[in-house]
Amino acid sequence: YNSKNEKILLEVYEVPHYQDGKIIGLHGIARDVTEQKKAEALLKKSYDRLNRAEIASKSGNWELNLNTKKISASKGAALIYGVSRDEFDYEIIKKVPLPEYRNLLDNALKNLIENNIPYDVEFKIKKVDTGEIRDIHSVAFYDKNSQIVFGVIQDITEKKKLIEELIEAKEK
Repeated sequence: YNSKNEKILLEVYEVPHYQDGKIIGLHGIARDVTEQKKAEALLKKSYDRLNRAEIASKSGNWELNLNTKKISASKGAALIYGVSRDEFDYEIIKKVPLPEYRNLLDNALKNLIENNIPYDVEFKIKKVDTGEIRDIHSVAFYDKNSQIVFGVIQDITEKKKLIEELIEAKEK
């Protein structure tokens, strides 16, 4: 407890103090980590909430580091692509969109990086785990200073099917 009689969390480091080969005491340091633990709990809660929101909205987020060609992705993005988060490798992910969309995606990324033209594309993918064809909408932004492209993706397959059904129903 602290001076205000509030419960606190301490992180304690101790090392034995020897004399003539025998432990005669301990040297230790303790530091208050209460605020750090509270912040960690809030961060985890926020992270869990984001994961649930992404799964419910069939969306995800990703980052591409242009210097390393490494991609970091959320759980939602991994689920959409049908890969584990460990498999979010640039060369693997480039093969997920159907081949007829490769030029569109490459040009959109190039235009974003070189000309600051907004990256806002719709394309189809073949999920790695099921082989299922899905419609995707992706929007991305580029940070020139960090050389990172940040994007969001959403599975819009059901939305596209509903639109097609509405158009067909109107034509009848």
